[in-house]
Amino acid sequence: MMEYEVHRIENLREKALGRQICYDEFYYYFHKRMLSNGGVSYLLRYADALYDSFRFAAVEIDGEELIVGKPSEKSLSEEEKREWEQIKQIAFAHMGTPFGQDSHMAIDYELLLSKGIYGIIDTITSYRTALDLTNVNEIAKDEFYLSCQKCLEGVICFSERYADEAKRQAEDCNDSNRKMELYEIERICRKVPAHPAQTFYEALQSIHFVTFCLSNKPLRYTHLQYQFGRPDRYLYPFYKTDKNNGVITPKKAQTLLDCFGIMINNRVPNGLSCGYMVGGRAENGHVVSNELTAMLLHVIDQNRLVYPAVGFCYCSDTPEEDLSLAVSIVSKGHSHPAIFNDDVISKGLQYYGLTPKESCSYIHSTCVEITPIGSSNVWVASPYTNLVQKLLDILNSEYNSIDDVLNAFLQHLSIGIKAEFIEQNRQRNERYFHSVDPLLSCFVNDCLKNGTDIERGGARYNWIMPSFVGIANVADALMTIETLLIKQKRYTFCELKNMLEQNFMGYEKDRQSILNHIEKYGNDNDSADRYVKIITKWISEECSNYITAFSNGKLIPSYFVG
Repeated sequence: MMEYEVHRIENLREKALGRQICYDEFYYYFHKRMLSNGGVSYLLRYADALYDSFRFAAVEIDGEELIVGKPSEKSLSEEEKREWEQIKQIAFAHMGTPFGQDSHMAIDYELLLSKGIYGIIDTITSYRTALDLTNVNEIAKDEFYLSCQKCLEGVICFSERYADEAKRQAEDCNDSNRKMELYEIERICRKVPAHPAQTFYEALQSIHFVTFCLSNKPLRYTHLQYQFGRPDRYLYPFYKTDKNNGVITPKKAQTLLDCFGIMINNRVPNGLSCGYMVGGRAENGHVVSNELTAMLLHVIDQNRLVYPAVGFCYCSDTPEEDLSLAVSIVSKGHSHPAIFNDDVISKGLQYYGLTPKESCSYIHSTCVEITPIGSSNVWVASPYTNLVQKLLDILNSEYNSIDDVLNAFLQHLSIGIKAEFIEQNRQRNERYFHSVDPLLSCFVNDCLKNGTDIERGGARYNWIMPSFVGIANVADALMTIETLLIKQKRYTFCELKNMLEQNFMGYEKDRQSILNHIEKYGNDNDSADRYVKIITKWISEECSNYITAFSNGKLIPSYFVG
């Protein structure tokens, strides 16, 4: 490789911009095998079918790629397409469920990099050895462990097939530089993710490839967006060692990181959110700030693509140069990095039961929802609740005081929270009976320890996290009601509701008055800000009344301010 390869990155970027992302071929192989494979347990049938898909799905390595593994653009044959349409009608009716959330999380990448898949299989073997198979519950655990092992073996098979393809291309390649790159890709794909990573390049390929494999989720016929956690923490030891040993230079590492970032766009379609976080405070109390922190931010500026969606974690002693870099990238018109208050988030996670160590390891699961890294079966945005609509719903009556308005609003909101909780819990129950994911379970605490699939409550944290949207708008609206309707009595509630229904057509003077002469939330005004405090405190207390179906299954609110 050259030091930093602008042309390579630009070429790969252009290809990613025009790529159509489709997993149909993989799902075709999975469901075809699943339907033909009777007589064994559902878990074992699933694992066998997943292995089969990894064995047959097309393998593609495009010219100039250094990180490999993406959905194939190969089309099914006409005969396969007809067969797939028939299979879908049966499979989707009986095998999967569309309900609920997933993939808004990061797996335990440190486990993957330190043990490799064979090391995780060794752990599974030790758990199986300790089982008492005269106990029917232990038989169920044994089937879970066997399914986990089969899925992991499928990932190794898939990686070996990528190695074979890299070797084939290398043997046919006339470009000596590309030939060397392809042989190196072959070497790496034969080593990781099967074995522990030893170099920075191996580590990047390992985390990308396993995440790509997780994104092939046949029982959830939807696009997934697994996050990469905190790579400036778990990748830094590999980078530092390689740099000190002369194996890699910063410019070579930046090329690899840019290739890695581009590959996310080959896996996740536009309109979602997928990436990683950098910075923040580590479990030892020290701020994470190293060469990779800056390099992972530079990926945004150099790739200029939808992904990676990067979060920058700011705390009280974050170096000024890190914050300046993050702000300078945003100032160029990029939509990220998004900046998160690390101290506040860690404190909040500890409030909900995470240890201080765990509270330093979280991910913005897609947009801004926070989930614990490596331990999460948290359903974020489940569901979205439009707070402004809840307020509009109760404006048909006349009220004598702002407290009366607030009480009516909160009572109406309480009914909605209960109904939505019941629905989300029902969906969890559906997933318990109709969905499994033994491959993902291998990388999420404490599924292997419990001998329980993540879809059946095996994860350490099984929260449901409804998102309450528009709280700032509600605060502004309540301030307007208090000022104009309660104190000044300028309008009745009926008149206000009419103006809103007309979208202020014919009431421009009133609209301008509300816009320019009423205090607004977020301007350091206690009168306006107090409504956000009242509502968020009430919602948190209301949600604490509910416990979900699984262990540690709390109902934890999140907020979209605007």
